[in-house]
Amino acid sequence: MKLTNLIPIKAGKTLSRLCIIGALSLGSSFVFAQNQQVRLSGNNLTLKAAFKQIEQQTKLFVDYNTQDVNDSRVIKKVPVGDNVKNVLEQLLEGMNCSVTFSNGHVIISRKAPASSETKKVTGIVKDEKGEPIIGANVVEKGTTNGTVTDLNGQYSLDISPSAVLLVSYIGYDTKEIRVDGKNILNISLAENTENLDEIVVIGYGTSRKRDIVSAMSTVKGSTISAASTSNVQDALQGKVAGLDIQSARYAGDDQQIYIRGARSLNAGNNPLIIVDGIPGSLGSVNTYDIESIEVLKDAASSAIYGSMGANGVILVTTKRGKKGVNREVNFNSYIGLNVPHMMPLQSGEEYVQFRRDGYRYAHGWDTPFTDEDVFTQSELDMIKNGNYTD
Repeated sequence: MKLTNLIPIKAGKTLSRLCIIGALSLGSSFVFAQNQQVRLSGNNLTLKAAFKQIEQQTKLFVDYNTQDVNDSRVIKKVPVGDNVKNVLEQLLEGMNCSVTFSNGHVIISRKAPASSETKKVTGIVKDEKGEPIIGANVVEKGTTNGTVTDLNGQYSLDISPSAVLLVSYIGYDTKEIRVDGKNILNISLAENTENLDEIVVIGYGTSRKRDIVSAMSTVKGSTISAASTSNVQDALQGKVAGLDIQSARYAGDDQQIYIRGARSLNAGNNPLIIVDGIPGSLGSVNTYDIESIEVLKDAASSAIYGSMGANGVILVTTKRGKKGVNREVNFNSYIGLNVPHMMPLQSGEEYVQFRRDGYRYAHGWDTPFTDEDVFTQSELDMIKNGNYTD
């Protein structure tokens, strides 16, 4: 009875001793790994080369992510002989990285930002008149951290104290603002008058871009004339979003124009083209005579034209004289050279083989045949004598 009671007691003591010995050995190996001496050498030594020397001298593996550690950085001051831990800390000084020793590996990782390193910034985005701007974008520069203003123009964003805010809105100049530790930043955006005050042609007159809410695009005449083509449709290729111009299938055939895709399977899909207020075609306009082209894409912009504008409208405004402006003459010339080129003739052997291939194509490639099936007797005699028809 005593024997059976003694067995578990001895086993328990033995297990405890083994655990203590194992813990001490792990601790000693951990301390040994950190205290291994390292001596770096070399001129213009990079971090990558320094890590390589550490691995060779200590038999430790240095693990890191190149996105966290710039291993191509040249070490300005090479650490003197010291233990691994101190050498690594000197190499990584100012890089916000931590060093961890684990099972023969040295793990270098970027320190997680502490909660105190971010702060909340709030404020209101207004225009020059002091009115709040709804839906303005407020983004921390260089990151995807951002938000939009609410119905009152207010925003709230958690950023680093030294961050730079990018504030933007359609029709306004983008503004960069340094936070500099501030908690409240009220921002005023200035209108981009250069684009908003540009005059464009609409269905019932002209208007400024700032006053237009419908979908339309403008192409200036200088853009059209800059293209090395006399075809307006070719010059418009790729200049307007949603405008698809397909090449003609046959010579002399009109190109197909689609605005925001085809709308009908049976009816026509070409948009209505208005040249100086009169229905026309792009093929009748010289590229150098164009002042501007407006493309009306949606129902709101083309409603004045009724069902004729169901596929969109293209408004072409040509150049005209202006009061008080001096006369201006422009000249452009293109030169091309055409050289007559005679088609090469077949030799007699090539012509005979051409006739054979034609017969094989007409009667089936797998059908056996002889030259008597292809040529007449007189042709066979000429082929035999080497006399071929010119």
